[in-house]
Amino acid sequence: MFSYRREKEEEGEDPQEEEGKRLGKKRKKKEPPKPWGKTERALVAFLFMGMAVTAGALALSARAWKLAGLPRLGPPNISFEKTYILDSKTENPEDVQQVINEFRIATNRLTGVYGFNVIRVHEQVSYGVNEDEVFEAEEILSPVTFAAEFLLEKDAQAFARELGMRNTELASGKTTPGDVAKFYEKLWNGRVVDFESQDEFFLKLRREGDFIHYGSAGIMAGDSPFVLVIMSKGAIENEKAEAIPELQGLIFDFEQ
Repeated sequence: MFSYRREKEEEGEDPQEEEGKRLGKKRKKKEPPKPWGKTERALVAFLFMGMAVTAGALALSARAWKLAGLPRLGPPNISFEKTYILDSKTENPEDVQQVINEFRIATNRLTGVYGFNVIRVHEQVSYGVNEDEVFEAEEILSPVTFAAEFLLEKDAQAFARELGMRNTELASGKTTPGDVAKFYEKLWNGRVVDFESQDEFFLKLRREGDFIHYGSAGIMAGDSPFVLVIMSKGAIENEKAEAIPELQGLIFDFEQ
């Protein structure tokens, strides 16, 4: 066999090829890889586009679909603002609309969604922007939980429901500006804690001056006391830290 291979090599022939022919075997040549076709290219492009869209959607959802200077993305909400005037002696609704417009202009330049609710505790007037929007505001709900404990209520969630906080979930810390404003309005009027026990209760909530508050929610006491609740979601923290005091000042100046 070795002599046969040497003979073929001396004749310039490939001994392996000849041996394959001799054994009835035909060697197949490897074909070069084919370039990508239109289908493969389209599939890869689709995958990259899908990844980009998903990343963009996640980034937008983290900011509650609201970027600075742009309108909020998503289906239209026809109930962004509401004004309730239950007393004929209150201000003209156009005056209330003025501060609503100013709030919306101020927050339109910000990232994320902002909402507020005001209740004039002696006039039965309530107005706001996004007051029925659900926000995560665990700190703001602390007084509700404390009130339930103060009154020895075993079920804080049921207690919140009794106060009319229909859109509030204490366990998850989710609520609306409208729900929190209802709590403070009823607290002020003695419908949460009776007036005899309020001094003790308010000592736990009192902070700067006459502003009884937790975070960006509370009661501004004075000749014309009112409840003010401001919430945000998807906001940039340092931006929000500057915006909340400005928005509080905007509404306070209007109410005074």
